[in-house]
Amino acid sequence: MAGAAGWLVSTEVGQQALLEQQVGAMESFGVSVTDELYDQLAGWLENATYLTAGSVVVFIPIVTLIIAGLIWTACYVLLGAHAPFRAMYAVVAHVGVMNMVQQLFVVPLNYTREAMSNPTTLAAFSSRCLNPARSWPGWWARSTCSSSGN
Repeated sequence: MAGAAGWLVSTEVGQQALLEQQVGAMESFGVSVTDELYDQLAGWLENATYLTAGSVVVFIPIVTLIIAGLIWTACYVLLGAHAPFRAMYAVVAHVGVMNMVQQLFVVPLNYTREAMSNPTTLAAFSSRCLNPARSWPGWWARSTCSSSGN
C-alpha cells in the first residue's frame, strides 16, 4: 500500500490531484487560499512521495492495533468472548489484506481520473454491480466480527 500511494503521489498527475484535494479541503473549512499559500502547498509536493509512503508504513500497524484492541474489548466485555488478543490482532491484520487488494483498483482509478477523492462514484451506473468498494467498510466489519468467533 505504501508503494502504491507513494507511486501515485510521485507522478505529476498525482501531485496535481493531491494539491487540488488539499486546496478543496481548506476551502471547505472556510480558509481563503491565497497565491502565497498555494505556492507553499505546491512546495511541499516534492516531499509528498516520502511523507505519503512513510505515513502508510507507520500508521497502518498503529491503526490495526487500535482496531484490534477496540474489537477485542467489545467482544470480551459485551459478548463474553475469551479469545486471546493475539488472535484478534491476527484476524484484523488478515482482514486488512483486503484493503491492499482494494488499493490495486483505487490507485489506477485515481491516476486515470486525475483525482484523489473516492473513485467509487460509479454508482450512477449501478450501485450494486459497479460500486462494491462503497460497501467496503460494512464488508470489513462483518468479516472481522464473524472471524472473532461471535
